Amino acid sequence: MALQNCDLPTALCNLEGPAGIHIPSYTPKEFPLQPPAIEILRIRPLSDPRLLYYLKSRSISLEIASRYCREVYYRTRGEREYFAVGFRNDGGGWELRNSRFKISTSPKTISTLSCGSDTVAVFEGFMDYLSYMSMRRERRPGSDAIVLNSVSNLSKAMSAIASHATILTYLDNDEAGRRTTAEICRQAEGRTVIDRSELYKEYNDLNDYWKANARNVGMSIKR
Repeated sequence: MALQNCDLPTALCNLEGPAGIHIPSYTPKEFPLQPPAIEILRIRPLSDPRLLYYLKSRSISLEIASRYCREVYYRTRGEREYFAVGFRNDGGGWELRNSRFKISTSPKTISTLSCGSDTVAVFEGFMDYLSYMSMRRERRPGSDAIVLNSVSNLSKAMSAIASHATILTYLDNDEAGRRTTAEICRQAEGRTVIDRSELYKEYNDLNDYWKANARNVGMSIKR
């Protein structure tokens, strides 16, 4: 450009001449906004008989469920409306369960329930937490609680977990649950970590144990 004593527009025109280079014009493409994978339509207190029956089939106290859960109506892309028991996480997302589906909305993160205790109980899923509260047979929680909503969320919960003097783990009796408990023990060094999975060692998780024993268990979990 300097050698030909011309400005940029002129130089571009010269380049596009017979012996030059063709520079195609560029128009940015506009992509339509994609709807969320799961669209929440409305939220209301638990009342649908089908959801109440589902909770009862899992031996969950309806009083407890009504305290912590909501009836959530939602739609997935291009599909009809559905509804489920919804449990909210700290980021405003929902864990959604009914007799047919087990899904989550974004963001996927932990749920913390604090009552100012120096003890925290850690659960993988909210059905285990509801089972724990149903077993306690008390209106108020006896400790803080953290529901991971997936063991992959442990890193998001670890600082809150380790801020407690005593940590009770109610995780699944599988490799992922055992690995997560071991990681909590490693990262919470100096804290008292108690693995409560011994209570339901013959079952996959706390809810499976509670479903099998709810009618026969004459004692409740105290912490």
